[in-house]
Amino acid sequence: MARHRIHFAPPSLRCPHCEGQARHLFYHSTYRTRDGPRRLWQCGACGRCLSERRGTAFFNLKTAEVEVCRSLDAMLRGDTQTSTSETRRHRRETLRRWRRRAAPRARAVDEEFITDLTVTDLELDEQWSFAGAKKAEFSESAERGEAWWHKAMARESRLIVEQFVSPRTTEAAELLVNRSFDRLAAGCLPRISSDGYDAYTRPLSEQVRALTLYPLWWALTRKGKPGRPPKPQTIPDPALRYGQVEKTREGRRVTKVEKRLVLGPPSTDLSFVSTSLLERQNGTARSRNRYLVRKTYGFAKLVTYMDDQCEVDKTFYNFCRKHRGLKGETPAMRHGITDHVWSVAEVLGYRGAAP
Repeated sequence: MARHRIHFAPPSLRCPHCEGQARHLFYHSTYRTRDGPRRLWQCGACGRCLSERRGTAFFNLKTAEVEVCRSLDAMLRGDTQTSTSETRRHRRETLRRWRRRAAPRARAVDEEFITDLTVTDLELDEQWSFAGAKKAEFSESAERGEAWWHKAMARESRLIVEQFVSPRTTEAAELLVNRSFDRLAAGCLPRISSDGYDAYTRPLSEQVRALTLYPLWWALTRKGKPGRPPKPQTIPDPALRYGQVEKTREGRRVTKVEKRLVLGPPSTDLSFVSTSLLERQNGTARSRNRYLVRKTYGFAKLVTYMDDQCEVDKTFYNFCRKHRGLKGETPAMRHGITDHVWSVAEVLGYRGAAP
């Protein structure tokens, strides 16, 4: 008597034709690829078939999945597109196309897991880079020019909370603060540290409620006497603590480092003010990301290439790279988001949460 195996569609798989959910998909057949057998599913609503690889970075690719993962992993470990194309025997246009496919999958992993975070200390910083030409002015519609990688990192787990490419403006600083706080859990108010860039002060003040202070000395000594009372002072909630690390340079050398409290009670201890770990991550990024190397022929030729690299680099750093300072764990593992080191294939094959 023949035994029939019962197949269930992946919970995140949906029909692209009628948006049918996984419970409406039925097993149709199995087809062979270079990576082994793959299942074909049939939608019970519209009757059309779809592959189990739909919605992943491997859909409609003839190259083996292992080869795609190895090529992307080589570029994320510091190899240029030219060296990767020579060693892996692929064209540079093919490598850029694979990275463009990987960017939405990396963004889906980031949006799904990097949320509702509980952070004690948050570090903010910007990292300079360029695309195409150093002196060209960067704008929203420009394809070349200076570009800054804006980053926010949780100090205790080295987790990159937010990262994007933008010109170094007050709008970008406000966007970094807003996106970072959107990923925090309700009621979480970490201590903030940054360099001497003052553009973070106003958006950070808007994240908490404003308090109105009336001068107590006037109410005790001058009330009922001639003279106009002083105006009340509006300040952010003292629960918010924000400090800056100001560096004094002579030429290219740092000669003096000072800590300054920007927001918070005057009696706040400044020992929490530091950006050393995020600065260390910037150095790691410059060694592993060819688009961030200062003097090289491997710089990004277009801003769109840098955007794709930024999306992929953040997710692979958080989920796929073991951190020596975390005793072999990834930042996502140290923060309690996942319990294992993700492979490149897991990121590229991620569709999203079940509908």
